[in-house]
Amino acid sequence: MQQKTPTICSLYTDFNPTANSPIQQIYMLAAIGLIVVVIACVNFTNLATARAVTRKREVGVRKVVGAHRPQLMVQFLTESLLLTCAALLIALALVELCLPLFNQFVRGDLHLDAIMVMAGAPAVLALTLLVGLLAGWYPAFFLSSFRPVTALKSSASSSPGSTGLRKGLVVFQFGMSILLVICTLVVYQQLRFTETKDMGFARDHIVSVPIFAHDREHEAVPLKRLSARHQMVKQVFLEHPNILSASALRYDISGYGGRPRLIWPDGDRTKEQTIRINEVDNSFFETFDIPVLRGRAFSADVASDTSQAIILNETAVRLLGWEDDPIGKQIVSSSGNRSLTVIGVVKDYHSLTLREEIAPMGFVGRWELFVWLALRIRPENTAQTLSFLETQWKHFVPEASFRYMFLDEIIQWYYFNERLTGKMLGVFSLLAIFVACLGLFGLAAFMVQSRTKEIGVRKVLGASTSHLVMLLSREFILLILLANLIAWPIAYYLMRDWLSGFAYQTGLNVLPFIVSAIMALIIAFGTVSMQAIRAARSNPIDALRDE
Repeated sequence: MQQKTPTICSLYTDFNPTANSPIQQIYMLAAIGLIVVVIACVNFTNLATARAVTRKREVGVRKVVGAHRPQLMVQFLTESLLLTCAALLIALALVELCLPLFNQFVRGDLHLDAIMVMAGAPAVLALTLLVGLLAGWYPAFFLSSFRPVTALKSSASSSPGSTGLRKGLVVFQFGMSILLVICTLVVYQQLRFTETKDMGFARDHIVSVPIFAHDREHEAVPLKRLSARHQMVKQVFLEHPNILSASALRYDISGYGGRPRLIWPDGDRTKEQTIRINEVDNSFFETFDIPVLRGRAFSADVASDTSQAIILNETAVRLLGWEDDPIGKQIVSSSGNRSLTVIGVVKDYHSLTLREEIAPMGFVGRWELFVWLALRIRPENTAQTLSFLETQWKHFVPEASFRYMFLDEIIQWYYFNERLTGKMLGVFSLLAIFVACLGLFGLAAFMVQSRTKEIGVRKVLGASTSHLVMLLSREFILLILLANLIAWPIAYYLMRDWLSGFAYQTGLNVLPFIVSAIMALIIAFGTVSMQAIRAARSNPIDALRDE
């Protein structure tokens, strides 16, 4: 038995016109990748300027023997470009290794071949050169600016003018990392909201099979179509004890809901309105547990219900101004210019995604347009139930392969872009934090090295290890706090704009901001304290031996 559909997208887009283009995800992926590249460039600049002390003598000697500043700048830029080219080779190898995982991640079918490599080579090489120049221009400019006399002094223990730059770069890279973390948490909050929000209908343990869509050979004789015998089809499926209820319908209950149609209340064309119409059978509201608030649902015993009746939801009733007594009102539909009588009002439910407000809905009983058979099943023995569904499918439409989907999977597919966004943000947030921590670790090691004698003196005077760790970590903790203060308003603006695309949203609360701040502080403190503890536990005699 075929246990799964090929993919939700490949099946469902056959019957639903709302498939989304992934181009927005590509743009987002490129933007986040650019942020990580910029963070890496900042790291290189930060570490290169921090190591300026160790290269002062080199610069001084080269200038004394006749090297000019442009020559030194070319040297340092060349070093940066060589590192970037080496990184490019590593990146190409990683792309080849990780491409299968990436395809699974985005549900794509990308592959690296010679044609693709040749076509993208100019852009990749241009990006490599740009990154190398961007990362190396300031270190080249800064290192080549030392005067020989100053550079050759052994007392020169700090990089003049670079301390403020290094602090600013630390704030920048952690600010970007915190921004990504906040965005990730907000996206996952919204996804959690969409998964738990009451949609107004039952969506668990409902299987949809497009059995009526494959009965096209009898289109010339409508009464011979399988949809004309939908009541009999339902009864056959209901014979299985694990199938609790069945309903035939044209459009899936959520995500698209129904086709927009023009209607004229009471036949008055000056009061034209647009509502979404879905073709359903008499057991639709029972199967999906949608309450009928006024009037009645469709009945198999009333023949006119299939051609002359309509049921509205609460939003449609309010749109038409019929709150007082909608039952018995007349509606003329633009589909066939038919006059329909309102026989009932049902409770509102989310027929569209949560990006949109609840739409005005109308339900009619035109069986010739049915596509799906929705079955509510018991959660036990699902495999056995699906096997029975496949058997009956082959009985009714033997020429078509068995296909089915669970309703909750359909609903999740409508939020595929949001899920992919959350996954991408999560992966790149971790990557950005990792890159930022690498730079912070290097800076902390350099800072501890430059303050070795100070640490030795403080230990001789009785400073404890915890005191020294806090002393060495305090400056970086303050920088991380500043990075939070800068990242928060940017994240608030971006996520407020993103959430505005949802008519129903979880809203921005303080939790993602607090969590991101605590996470950044813990990671930064842990990174710096590793070096600080090592220095605090060292023998002060080794540090003061030369004094």
